[in-house]
Amino acid sequence: MTVAATAQPAAAGFSVPDALLAMATAVRSGEMMQAKAIGEQCKVPLSLTAAELAMSGKLSEGAESTVFRGTWRGQAVAVKKARISASVDLDRFKGELAILARLQHPAVVPLLGARCLPPDYMLVLPLAEAGTLRHALHERGWRPSWTQLLGLARQVAAGMQHVHGAGVLHRDIKPANLLLMDPLPAAGDGEAVPRVQIADFGLAVQLQEDGVSGGAGGGYDAQSIRNTGKPTGGFYRRQMVGTLEYMGPELLLRTAPPSRASDVYAWAVLVNEMATGTIPFSDCTKDNPEVHTVLEMGYGRQELAAAVCAEGLRPLLPRSCPPGFSALMNACWAKEPTLRPSFSQILEALDKLAAEELPSWLGSQRRKSTDTSTVVVEAMAVDDDDYAAASTSTDPTAPCSALGLQQLLPPFAVCPVDLTADAAAAAAVAASSASSCVACWEQAGASCSGRDHPPMQPPLRQHAVDAVAHASSAQADFNAGMFEAIGPRDTMEDRTVILQDLWGRDNAHPQQHGQGPLSPTAAARSASPNVPYVPVAAVFDGHRGSEAADFCRARLAATLRAAVLSCASPAAALRKAFIQLEQEYFTHWQHQRQVHAHLLRGAHAFPGSTAVVAMVVPAEPAPGQAPPAPGARHLYVANAGDCRAVLVRSRRPLAASRDHTGLLEDERERLAAAGLHVTWQHGGWRIGSTGLQVTRCIGDFDVKGVVGPDGHGKAGAEAALGSGVGVTAVPEVTCVELQPGADHFLVLASDGLWDVMSVQEAAGLVYDTVKDPVMAAKRLVCEALMRGSADNVTAAVVFLTPVDTLECVFGVEGETFAVTGTAYGSRVRMEKDRHLAATADEIQDTY
Repeated sequence: MTVAATAQPAAAGFSVPDALLAMATAVRSGEMMQAKAIGEQCKVPLSLTAAELAMSGKLSEGAESTVFRGTWRGQAVAVKKARISASVDLDRFKGELAILARLQHPAVVPLLGARCLPPDYMLVLPLAEAGTLRHALHERGWRPSWTQLLGLARQVAAGMQHVHGAGVLHRDIKPANLLLMDPLPAAGDGEAVPRVQIADFGLAVQLQEDGVSGGAGGGYDAQSIRNTGKPTGGFYRRQMVGTLEYMGPELLLRTAPPSRASDVYAWAVLVNEMATGTIPFSDCTKDNPEVHTVLEMGYGRQELAAAVCAEGLRPLLPRSCPPGFSALMNACWAKEPTLRPSFSQILEALDKLAAEELPSWLGSQRRKSTDTSTVVVEAMAVDDDDYAAASTSTDPTAPCSALGLQQLLPPFAVCPVDLTADAAAAAAVAASSASSCVACWEQAGASCSGRDHPPMQPPLRQHAVDAVAHASSAQADFNAGMFEAIGPRDTMEDRTVILQDLWGRDNAHPQQHGQGPLSPTAAARSASPNVPYVPVAAVFDGHRGSEAADFCRARLAATLRAAVLSCASPAAALRKAFIQLEQEYFTHWQHQRQVHAHLLRGAHAFPGSTAVVAMVVPAEPAPGQAPPAPGARHLYVANAGDCRAVLVRSRRPLAASRDHTGLLEDERERLAAAGLHVTWQHGGWRIGSTGLQVTRCIGDFDVKGVVGPDGHGKAGAEAALGSGVGVTAVPEVTCVELQPGADHFLVLASDGLWDVMSVQEAAGLVYDTVKDPVMAAKRLVCEALMRGSADNVTAAVVFLTPVDTLECVFGVEGETFAVTGTAYGSRVRMEKDRHLAATADEIQDTY
């Protein structure tokens, strides 16, 4: 075939629509060379070949196209190859090509070239080396600062203003269709705003004069649909274009065609997703009062669409955000499309927000962060009346009020940290010149006539004891259960350990609870009838991967057994166990790093984990004091990080640990003395370039300096890992003597729970739930999810008193079920009705 002589002058200077029409005519006539020549002389080359594009690896694949990496004219490009199986697919491809050719804006991906000849139809676009915004948010974990967020939002809004001005609707605005053209800013650089471009116009349509969509697949008569009923089957699904989470109510109900307001709605959902770092609606749960008994609480696809339309469900806003931001989001996702602003109005609002409101709001947030009076570990009564009395009490043993510093108050005592003394005491134990913890416990057991402590009850077993036996059996009671949920995160990084006995004597499934085989020494001790039962509960909250938490869960029992056999005190044993866990994990991590060095994450992965461990042991005599009463027991809590332990005594929750973050002034001073840089970033105090928030943890070896920040470099001495300097695994250990009958239960939980729930609310929910530890833990976790927790949530509940004594509706301490507000409000009693509890007939009114 030859190219007609008259085709060359006619094709010169062709626009893209004219060239497409001429090429289609030539192809239908069988003049392929003529069609190729027309494409070559178009303003945008439309006859590129696969050889010219040097296509290599596949970048992504979808139902309608596949994207390859390529090179064209020395530039890295993305080649989008369409799947053409019907004429409608070809029409859609040509429509996207024509739309891209019309759009010329810095925030819209430019069309570099294309191939519009059979059998291959391809679009050539610039390659975004940083990937999509979705990849940055949900796979790389990038969280833009407010300055960066508003900058990105403004770029997208300006691009969409240009798109609408060109008479085009996008109809699929979401993070996966936004390309980051610059590398992500370094951690700590909250001012650099990467360039972003709007891509994927495969669903885009032309606007009609009335501002609604037209073109192929875009228009329909809404009134006729209302009169005759919605179409069903494949036709109806074909018309429902877009991504459900970003579609406005009018599109889901099909009461109006797509319009500019539909793109505004999707833009608002997208911007809020950047602000929260959460996939839209993944943190929303159904309004179901029985939700604490159901594992699956999330919305299904049809349920979500119904909730958006009928109930006005919208994505959850950030917990803390400028008022102007929340007002803009609410305006953009208004139910009525006519009430939503245009992109020109949005740009004005963003400029005002960035120039006027944001600086003052950020300043107020910084002032709040430096005001230590707002940092609280609440330890207040569940009942508001009791709290009012406690807040004015001068009793030094009263729990701290809501205005106090984050601190540990009596009855808890903080065990002093002296690693040198711990080592000297351990050496004395090894030399048999001093007794270990277990030896002291064994001697105390031998001195008693018989065993004062009956065997531990296995988890979930109901206790059948009478009131006379309560005082003796409660001392040894340890009825524990746990529940965990992944929440809105992609992976589950929390781990738990519950041991009815450290020696494994009553663990029905020891491997499930982190209980490994006993060493010969430990096995000999477990066979002794005088060695008491030592129950243990622990929660590990992993970050940057679950590897550290997994390792700690597997090795806790063995390291803790070895520690109590070699240390002179339980506090020293807990500290030694934490240090030993870190040193063992360091060796394991180095090995795994070498094995997986060929993987992308192998040499650059620095997983870490926070940890809280609770252990109940026989009471030991204090120096210079009388021996403890027979059967007395102490609760030891070791914490490193932001997990938290709470002991509930006589219905009062008492903080048993502190959250080790930069909010603690003494922790910041300790890090500064070690030469670590602590700065306020992304809503919290963060350490170094990694942005770590916790000041104590296991792992995170790049922050601790034992390896270089790139994962290489000479490792330091392993002893440095347990030095207690800088970011350390050395825990803070607290101790309290348990009071039989008064200490009701213990709650251990990860920060995913405490971020959205106070300790008095947690205590109230346990009191207000059937006294099964698993059900109580499930109630706490599900309530945290309903309140919008953005993290994995794990809770362990340990009943320290026989549960039948807690089921009283009314007792000497007051009404058991007083006030426990929940996310769905089913058990909140009106304030005006609170006086009825004091005047009711307690004997008869026992519903």
